[in-house]
Amino acid sequence: MTFERPFPEELLCQPNRIKTSYFKGITVPHQKLSLALDTLLMNILEPADTLVFLVFGVTGVGKTTLRLRLEKLLLEEFLSDLQNNPGQIAVAGFEAIPAERGLFSYKDYYTRALEALREVLVEYKVNYGLSESDLPEWKQPNHLDSKDSPALRRAMEKVFPIVS
Repeated sequence: MTFERPFPEELLCQPNRIKTSYFKGITVPHQKLSLALDTLLMNILEPADTLVFLVFGVTGVGKTTLRLRLEKLLLEEFLSDLQNNPGQIAVAGFEAIPAERGLFSYKDYYTRALEALREVLVEYKVNYGLSESDLPEWKQPNHLDSKDSPALRRAMEKVFPIVS
């Protein structure tokens, strides 16, 4: 019986750091990942009434890999549209960072979303229209990273077109 290695045999003689680097760059195909990717792609390209898809799971199950593969497929799908309209955004992906010390950073979340959507001048979004008294107690600035979180939220809301 002949055994064929799925990696170059000369890799066995390389230092551990090179071996580790090689295998970190490999993604093993997984049936459930492929099924999730196919399901998401089908539902995005032929939507019913679903506008938001939530993907969640424990660390290391492939959420980021799924997102990156989905983004690649969507960019390929809409390549001709994007070439005709360079300002169009086919897909915008970002990861929400886990809460530190039990406090979720809305400012970081909105900033990451706006950057993914290529919103200009994100760092200059300032809350001119809301005072602290306009906010519920749990959203008061001492619970947020900055007074500008509501401004970032409003900017993010304005990025999305109204769907009726």
